[in-house]
Amino acid sequence: MPWHRLGTVSVTQNSNVVTGVNTAFAANTRVGDAFVGPDGRQYELSNVASDTVISINPPYLGATASGATYAVAPIQGYQKGLADEVRSWNNSYGQKMAALGTTGNYDILPVNKGGTGGNSQATARTGLGLGNSATAALVASLTDSTPGRVLLTGYGGLGYLDNAPFSGVNQAPGGYRVGGAYVGQFVNPQFGTMTGYLKVYAGTDNQSAAQTFINQGNGQLFTRAQTGGVWGAWRAVYDTSNTTRAADGTLKGI
Repeated sequence: MPWHRLGTVSVTQNSNVVTGVNTAFAANTRVGDAFVGPDGRQYELSNVASDTVISINPPYLGATASGATYAVAPIQGYQKGLADEVRSWNNSYGQKMAALGTTGNYDILPVNKGGTGGNSQATARTGLGLGNSATAALVASLTDSTPGRVLLTGYGGLGYLDNAPFSGVNQAPGGYRVGGAYVGQFVNPQFGTMTGYLKVYAGTDNQSAAQTFINQGNGQLFTRAQTGGVWGAWRAVYDTSNTTRAADGTLKGI
């Protein structure tokens, strides 16, 4: 590392003080460096008071001089460059870091400073404005009926009741998933036993609902409704597969 020689100095015999002009001591010298005076002797640099004032040890032994040349030699034994960087950082941020440690203002980094505002998962979610859905589990399958699960695209849309294989027609009214259908043996006292698909539609309260059933064998449609908690009779829907048109234009059931 080069020696420091900027400006000139004034020294007084038997004095520890060295006064400089344009010497920039503060940025370029450190306690422990070697001051080479106008007399050619080396002195230990014992204090850096400012850009223009330093102290040496022992006191200056040569003759008093002013406007004289000098040199400050970095002494091996420490990384001067690193020390300079740390010193610069400390001068710029030391007080701020000291204040940070004593006040505790940012033990929890607030949201407006890039943090979460919390010291736990729950308080962090609150700070970020996240609701319950942030921790809700996703549905595991197309027939997952676990309460509180989050639906995915293609998993039936709205609703929560299981779309399991059909096991009977007396399904309670409720929010069965849209597009779902129960398939299985359908025992209808009026129309016999059939295999097909049952859909249950929730009503406006827990005492009303509606059902439709499609016969898998021939596509025939049956419907019934629940009112006041009582299911009505099944009705067959007549279409071109189970009616004939008479000469007078009326439909006749087959």
